[in-house]
Amino acid sequence: PKIPVDLTITTMTKLSFLCVLHLFNGSSALYKPHGHHDITRGGLKPNFGVTNDQLFSNKANDVALIVSGGATKIETTGISDHNKAKISFYADAIWSIANLAFLIVWLKPEIFRPNLFNTEFLKYGFCQNPQDVNPFNPTQEKCAVFDGTMACLTLLVGWLGFKLPLNALTIGVWGNAVAYPVAHGLAHFAIFKGIIKSTGKISWEEPLSVLALAAILAMGPFAVYTNMDMKNTPKSQETRIGIALAILAALVVIFVDVIQDAPKALLYINVTINLCIITSRLLLFGYKDKGDVDKRNMIFGPLFFTSLLTISLVILVMWIEPTMCDAWFSAAGGHIWFDVALIFMGLTAFANAILTKAKHLPSH
Repeated sequence: PKIPVDLTITTMTKLSFLCVLHLFNGSSALYKPHGHHDITRGGLKPNFGVTNDQLFSNKANDVALIVSGGATKIETTGISDHNKAKISFYADAIWSIANLAFLIVWLKPEIFRPNLFNTEFLKYGFCQNPQDVNPFNPTQEKCAVFDGTMACLTLLVGWLGFKLPLNALTIGVWGNAVAYPVAHGLAHFAIFKGIIKSTGKISWEEPLSVLALAAILAMGPFAVYTNMDMKNTPKSQETRIGIALAILAALVVIFVDVIQDAPKALLYINVTINLCIITSRLLLFGYKDKGDVDKRNMIFGPLFFTSLLTISLVILVMWIEPTMCDAWFSAAGGHIWFDVALIFMGLTAFANAILTKAKHLPSH
Protein backbone atom coordinates (compact mmCIF):
# COMPACT_ATOMS: atom_id res chain seq x y z
CA PRO A 1 0.00 0.00 0.00
CA LYS A 2 1.11 3.52 -0.75
CA ILE A 3 1.36 5.75 2.32
CA PRO A 4 1.45 9.53 1.72
CA VAL A 5 4.65 11.03 3.06
CA ASP A 6 2.77 14.09 4.38
CA LEU A 7 0.55 11.81 6.46
CA THR A 8 3.61 9.89 7.65
CA ILE A 9 5.38 13.06 8.79
CA THR A 10 2.30 14.53 10.49
CA THR A 11 1.36 11.31 12.24
CA MET A 12 4.86 10.44 13.46
CA THR A 13 5.47 14.01 14.66
CA LYS A 14 2.29 13.94 16.73
CA LEU A 15 2.87 10.43 18.04
CA SER A 16 6.49 11.12 19.00
CA PHE A 17 5.61 14.32 20.80
CA LEU A 18 2.70 12.67 22.63
CA CYS A 19 5.00 9.82 23.67
CA VAL A 20 7.41 12.34 25.17
CA LEU A 21 4.63 14.12 27.02
CA HIS A 22 3.16 10.84 28.27
CA LEU A 23 6.50 9.44 29.38
CA PHE A 24 7.54 12.54 31.26
CA ASN A 25 4.01 13.45 32.39
CA GLY A 26 4.47 16.88 30.92
CA SER A 27 6.16 18.71 33.78
CA SER A 28 9.67 19.07 35.08
CA ALA A 29 8.12 19.72 38.50
CA LEU A 30 7.52 15.97 38.75
CA TYR A 31 11.23 15.31 38.96
CA LYS A 32 13.03 16.75 41.94
CA PRO A 33 16.38 15.28 43.02
CA HIS A 34 16.85 13.76 46.47
CA GLY A 35 20.20 12.60 47.82
CA HIS A 36 23.64 12.83 46.28
CA HIS A 37 24.64 10.65 43.33
CA ASP A 38 27.62 10.68 41.01
CA ILE A 39 26.81 8.98 37.70
CA THR A 40 30.47 8.55 36.87
CA ARG A 41 30.96 6.18 39.80
CA GLY A 42 28.13 3.71 39.34
CA GLY A 43 25.47 2.62 41.77
CA LEU A 44 23.13 5.31 40.45
CA LYS A 45 19.61 4.96 41.78
CA PRO A 46 18.28 8.52 41.89
CA ASN A 47 15.03 9.41 43.65
CA PHE A 48 12.68 12.04 42.38
CA GLY A 49 9.76 13.68 44.14
CA VAL A 50 6.42 13.60 42.31
CA THR A 51 3.05 15.16 42.81
CA ASN A 52 0.90 12.04 42.55
CA ASP A 53 1.03 8.27 42.97
CA GLN A 54 1.72 6.40 39.77
CA LEU A 55 3.27 3.16 38.63
CA PHE A 56 5.35 2.86 35.50
CA SER A 57 6.88 -0.51 34.76
CA ASN A 58 8.64 -2.02 31.77
CA LYS A 59 9.57 -5.63 32.32
CA ALA A 60 11.05 -5.93 28.85
CA ASN A 61 13.51 -3.22 29.73
CA ASP A 62 14.09 -4.56 33.21
CA VAL A 63 13.23 -1.15 34.59
CA ALA A 64 10.56 -0.11 37.05
CA LEU A 65 9.68 3.43 38.06
CA ILE A 66 7.89 2.89 41.33
CA VAL A 67 6.03 5.88 42.68
CA SER A 68 4.52 5.70 46.11
CA GLY A 69 3.84 8.29 48.76
CA GLY A 70 5.21 11.11 46.64
CA ALA A 71 8.64 9.57 45.96
CA THR A 72 9.94 7.79 42.89
CA LYS A 73 12.99 5.63 42.43
CA ILE A 74 14.45 3.89 39.42
CA GLU A 75 15.04 0.23 40.08
CA THR A 76 16.64 -2.37 37.85
CA THR A 77 15.96 -6.02 38.49
CA GLY A 78 16.91 -9.37 37.09
CA ILE A 79 20.08 -8.40 35.26
CA SER A 80 23.30 -7.09 36.76
CA ASP A 81 25.14 -3.98 35.67
CA HIS A 82 28.05 -6.17 34.60
CA ASN A 83 25.82 -8.29 32.37
CA LYS A 84 24.24 -5.20 30.86
CA ALA A 85 27.69 -3.84 30.05
CA LYS A 86 28.68 -7.20 28.56
CA ILE A 87 25.53 -7.34 26.40
CA SER A 88 26.05 -3.78 25.17
CA PHE A 89 29.73 -4.49 24.46
CA TYR A 90 28.92 -7.46 22.23
CA ALA A 91 26.08 -5.54 20.63
CA ASP A 92 28.58 -2.80 19.74
CA ALA A 93 30.89 -5.46 18.28
CA ILE A 94 28.12 -6.94 16.11
CA TRP A 95 26.91 -3.52 14.96
CA SER A 96 30.46 -2.39 14.12
CA ILE A 97 31.31 -5.47 12.07
CA ALA A 98 27.95 -5.45 10.29
CA ASN A 99 28.13 -1.73 9.47
CA LEU A 100 31.69 -2.02 8.16
CA ALA A 101 30.75 -4.99 5.97
CA PHE A 102 27.67 -3.17 4.70
CA LEU A 103 29.73 -0.06 3.85
CA ILE A 104 32.27 -2.12 1.88
CA VAL A 105 29.54 -3.92 -0.07
CA TRP A 106 27.76 -0.63 -0.72
CA LEU A 107 30.88 1.03 -2.09
CA LYS A 108 31.83 -1.97 -4.27
CA PRO A 109 28.60 -3.85 -5.06
CA GLU A 110 29.95 -5.09 -8.39
CA ILE A 111 32.56 -7.15 -6.54
CA PHE A 112 30.35 -8.67 -3.84
CA ARG A 113 26.64 -8.62 -4.71
CA PRO A 114 25.91 -6.81 -7.99
CA ASN A 115 22.13 -7.15 -7.65
CA LEU A 116 21.86 -6.47 -3.93
CA PHE A 117 21.01 -2.77 -4.23
CA ASN A 118 17.91 -1.55 -6.03
CA THR A 119 18.12 0.50 -9.22
CA GLU A 120 16.14 3.38 -7.69
CA PHE A 121 18.56 3.66 -4.80
CA LEU A 122 21.65 3.31 -6.99
CA LYS A 123 20.38 6.14 -9.17
CA TYR A 124 19.77 8.63 -6.36
CA GLY A 125 21.38 7.11 -3.27
CA PHE A 126 18.02 7.61 -1.66
CA CYS A 127 14.62 5.86 -1.57
CA GLN A 128 11.93 8.42 -2.32
CA ASN A 129 8.17 8.12 -2.19
CA PRO A 130 6.77 7.51 -5.70
CA GLN A 131 3.83 9.85 -5.04
CA ASP A 132 6.11 12.89 -5.25
CA VAL A 133 5.55 14.75 -8.51
CA ASN A 134 9.24 15.47 -8.74
CA PRO A 135 10.78 12.07 -7.99
CA PHE A 136 13.57 13.40 -5.82
CA ASN A 137 13.61 16.80 -4.20
CA PRO A 138 10.18 16.87 -2.48
CA THR A 139 11.08 13.83 -0.39
CA GLN A 140 14.38 15.47 0.58
CA GLU A 141 12.54 18.62 1.62
CA LYS A 142 9.98 16.72 3.70
CA CYS A 143 12.70 14.73 5.48
CA ALA A 144 14.60 17.94 6.26
CA VAL A 145 11.46 19.56 7.70
CA PHE A 146 10.63 16.46 9.76
CA ASP A 147 14.16 16.17 11.20
CA GLY A 148 14.33 19.86 12.05
CA THR A 149 10.87 19.90 13.63
CA MET A 150 11.55 16.86 15.83
CA ALA A 151 14.96 18.18 16.89
CA CYS A 152 13.37 21.50 17.92
CA LEU A 153 10.58 19.75 19.85
CA THR A 154 13.13 17.61 21.69
CA LEU A 155 15.23 20.68 22.44
CA LEU A 156 12.22 22.50 23.85
CA VAL A 157 11.14 19.55 25.99
CA GLY A 158 14.66 18.99 27.35
CA TRP A 159 15.83 22.55 27.78
CA LEU A 160 12.65 24.30 28.85
CA GLY A 161 10.70 21.42 30.36
CA PHE A 162 13.41 19.52 32.24
CA LYS A 163 16.36 21.94 32.36
CA LEU A 164 18.68 19.17 31.16
CA PRO A 165 22.11 20.86 31.16
CA LEU A 166 24.64 20.89 28.37
CA ASN A 167 27.77 19.52 30.00
CA ALA A 168 30.38 16.80 29.53
CA LEU A 169 28.01 14.16 30.87
CA THR A 170 24.98 15.01 28.73
CA ILE A 171 26.66 16.14 25.53
CA GLY A 172 26.32 12.67 24.02
CA VAL A 173 22.61 12.72 24.86
CA TRP A 174 22.15 16.09 23.21
CA GLY A 175 24.11 14.74 20.24
CA ASN A 176 21.83 11.72 19.83
CA ALA A 177 18.59 13.56 20.46
CA VAL A 178 19.23 16.89 18.72
CA ALA A 179 22.55 17.19 16.88
CA TYR A 180 22.25 13.92 14.93
CA PRO A 181 18.74 14.71 13.55
CA VAL A 182 19.89 18.25 12.78
CA ALA A 183 22.97 16.98 10.90
CA HIS A 184 20.86 14.44 9.04
CA GLY A 185 18.23 17.06 8.22
CA LEU A 186 20.94 19.43 6.98
CA ALA A 187 22.13 16.70 4.61
CA HIS A 188 18.63 16.48 3.16
CA PHE A 189 18.39 20.26 2.93
CA ALA A 190 21.80 20.53 1.26
CA ILE A 191 20.80 17.96 -1.36
CA PHE A 192 17.39 19.62 -1.83
CA LYS A 193 19.05 22.99 -2.46
CA GLY A 194 21.78 21.50 -4.64
CA ILE A 195 24.56 22.40 -2.21
CA ILE A 196 25.50 18.73 -2.17
CA LYS A 197 25.07 17.15 -5.57
CA SER A 198 22.65 14.24 -5.89
CA THR A 199 24.10 13.06 -9.19
CA GLY A 200 27.51 13.10 -10.82
CA LYS A 201 30.76 13.49 -8.87
CA ILE A 202 31.79 15.45 -5.79
CA SER A 203 35.28 16.91 -6.23
CA TRP A 204 37.65 19.44 -4.67
CA GLU A 205 36.71 21.80 -7.50
CA GLU A 206 33.36 22.29 -5.74
CA PRO A 207 34.44 23.60 -2.31
CA LEU A 208 30.89 24.33 -1.15
CA SER A 209 29.86 20.71 -1.65
CA VAL A 210 33.00 19.49 0.13
CA LEU A 211 32.47 21.87 3.06
CA ALA A 212 28.82 20.80 3.39
CA LEU A 213 29.87 17.16 3.31
CA ALA A 214 32.52 17.78 5.97
CA ALA A 215 30.11 19.68 8.22
CA ILE A 216 27.61 16.82 8.17
CA LEU A 217 30.23 14.08 8.53
CA ALA A 218 31.62 15.91 11.59
CA MET A 219 28.88 14.37 13.75
CA GLY A 220 30.81 11.06 13.70
CA PRO A 221 34.23 12.37 14.80
CA PHE A 222 32.46 14.55 17.37
CA ALA A 223 31.00 11.36 18.89
CA VAL A 224 34.51 9.86 18.93
CA TYR A 225 35.72 12.93 20.81
CA THR A 226 32.91 12.76 23.39
CA ASN A 227 33.61 9.05 24.00
CA MET A 228 37.34 9.78 24.48
CA ASP A 229 36.42 12.66 26.77
CA MET A 230 34.20 10.40 28.86
CA LYS A 231 37.00 7.85 29.09
CA ASN A 232 39.55 10.63 29.68
CA THR A 233 41.92 9.08 27.18
CA PRO A 234 44.21 10.31 25.77
CA LYS A 235 44.89 12.53 28.76
CA SER A 236 45.50 15.62 26.66
CA GLN A 237 42.35 17.31 25.38
CA GLU A 238 44.35 18.70 22.47
CA THR A 239 45.23 15.14 21.45
CA ARG A 240 41.58 14.09 21.61
CA ILE A 241 40.59 17.03 19.42
CA GLY A 242 43.45 16.22 17.02
CA ILE A 243 42.29 12.59 16.68
CA ALA A 244 38.71 13.68 15.97
CA LEU A 245 39.87 16.19 13.33
CA ALA A 246 42.13 13.56 11.73
CA ILE A 247 39.18 11.14 11.48
CA LEU A 248 37.04 13.87 9.90
CA ALA A 249 39.76 14.70 7.38
CA ALA A 250 40.15 11.01 6.51
CA LEU A 251 36.39 10.56 5.99
CA VAL A 252 36.24 13.59 3.67
CA VAL A 253 39.35 12.60 1.68
CA ILE A 254 38.14 9.01 1.27
CA PHE A 255 34.87 10.22 -0.23
CA VAL A 256 36.17 13.07 -2.40
CA ASP A 257 39.32 11.29 -3.69
CA VAL A 258 38.18 7.67 -3.78
CA ILE A 259 34.38 7.32 -3.83
CA GLN A 260 33.37 10.59 -5.52
CA ASP A 261 29.92 9.38 -6.65
CA ALA A 262 27.33 11.84 -5.31
CA PRO A 263 24.50 9.24 -5.01
CA LYS A 264 26.65 7.37 -2.50
CA ALA A 265 27.04 10.37 -0.19
CA LEU A 266 23.94 10.02 2.00
CA LEU A 267 24.42 6.35 2.89
CA TYR A 268 28.16 6.96 3.35
CA ILE A 269 27.33 9.72 5.85
CA ASN A 270 24.85 7.55 7.77
CA VAL A 271 27.07 4.47 7.96
CA THR A 272 30.27 6.33 8.89
CA ILE A 273 28.53 8.32 11.63
CA ASN A 274 27.18 5.06 13.06
CA LEU A 275 30.62 3.49 12.83
CA CYS A 276 32.24 6.41 14.63
CA ILE A 277 29.71 6.36 17.45
CA ILE A 278 29.56 2.60 17.94
CA THR A 279 33.12 1.51 17.15
CA SER A 280 34.74 4.19 19.31
CA ARG A 281 32.50 3.07 22.16
CA LEU A 282 33.51 -0.55 21.52
CA LEU A 283 37.23 0.29 21.59
CA LEU A 284 37.10 2.59 24.60
CA PHE A 285 34.68 0.87 26.97
CA GLY A 286 34.95 -2.79 27.87
CA TYR A 287 32.79 -4.70 30.33
CA LYS A 288 35.29 -5.96 32.93
CA ASP A 289 36.59 -2.73 34.43
CA LYS A 290 34.21 -1.18 36.97
CA GLY A 291 34.59 2.26 35.44
CA ASP A 292 33.74 0.95 31.96
CA VAL A 293 30.73 -0.92 33.32
CA ASP A 294 29.44 2.25 34.98
CA LYS A 295 29.89 4.32 31.84
CA ARG A 296 28.25 1.71 29.60
CA ASN A 297 25.27 1.59 31.92
CA MET A 298 25.14 5.37 31.92
CA ILE A 299 25.21 5.45 28.10
CA PHE A 300 22.51 2.81 27.61
CA GLY A 301 20.56 4.02 30.60
CA PRO A 302 17.62 2.59 32.57
CA LEU A 303 15.78 1.87 29.31
CA PHE A 304 18.54 -0.57 28.48
CA PHE A 305 16.79 -2.90 26.06
CA THR A 306 14.89 -0.04 24.45
CA SER A 307 18.27 1.55 23.71
CA LEU A 308 19.46 -1.69 22.10
CA LEU A 309 16.21 -1.95 20.13
CA THR A 310 16.20 1.61 18.78
CA ILE A 311 19.87 1.48 17.74
CA SER A 312 19.21 -1.84 15.99
CA LEU A 313 16.15 -0.32 14.31
CA VAL A 314 18.19 2.55 12.85
CA ILE A 315 20.73 0.11 11.45
CA LEU A 316 18.03 -2.25 10.14
CA VAL A 317 16.16 0.52 8.29
CA MET A 318 19.47 1.77 6.91
CA TRP A 319 20.00 -1.68 5.38
CA ILE A 320 16.40 -2.17 4.22
CA GLU A 321 16.25 1.11 2.31
CA PRO A 322 18.81 0.32 -0.44
CA THR A 323 17.89 -3.37 -0.73
CA MET A 324 14.07 -3.24 -0.56
CA CYS A 325 13.35 0.17 -2.09
CA ASP A 326 11.89 -1.11 -5.37
CA ALA A 327 10.06 -4.04 -3.78
CA TRP A 328 8.00 -2.22 -1.11
CA PHE A 329 9.95 0.32 0.92
CA SER A 330 9.42 3.21 -1.50
CA ALA A 331 5.64 2.69 -1.57
CA ALA A 332 5.59 2.60 2.24
CA GLY A 333 7.10 6.09 2.47
CA GLY A 334 10.75 5.50 1.65
CA HIS A 335 13.58 7.22 3.49
CA ILE A 336 11.28 9.01 5.94
CA TRP A 337 11.24 5.82 8.04
CA PHE A 338 14.98 6.09 8.61
CA ASP A 339 14.42 9.59 9.94
CA VAL A 340 11.63 8.31 12.19
CA ALA A 341 13.95 5.58 13.52
CA LEU A 342 16.60 8.24 14.22
CA ILE A 343 14.11 10.27 16.20
CA PHE A 344 13.08 7.32 18.34
CA MET A 345 16.74 6.51 19.04
CA GLY A 346 17.29 10.10 20.10
CA LEU A 347 14.16 10.20 22.25
CA THR A 348 15.26 7.01 24.01
CA ALA A 349 18.65 8.55 24.82
CA PHE A 350 16.85 11.64 26.00
CA ALA A 351 14.42 9.69 28.17
CA ASN A 352 17.35 7.84 29.74
CA ALA A 353 18.99 11.16 30.58
CA ILE A 354 15.81 12.49 32.16
CA LEU A 355 15.21 9.31 34.15
CA THR A 356 18.73 9.28 35.55
CA LYS A 357 19.18 13.05 35.70
CA ALA A 358 22.48 12.82 33.88
CA LYS A 359 24.44 15.27 36.00
CA HIS A 360 25.90 15.46 39.49
CA LEU A 361 22.83 15.77 41.65
CA PRO A 362 23.07 18.22 44.57
CA SER A 363 23.01 17.07 48.15
CA HIS A 364 19.60 16.77 49.77
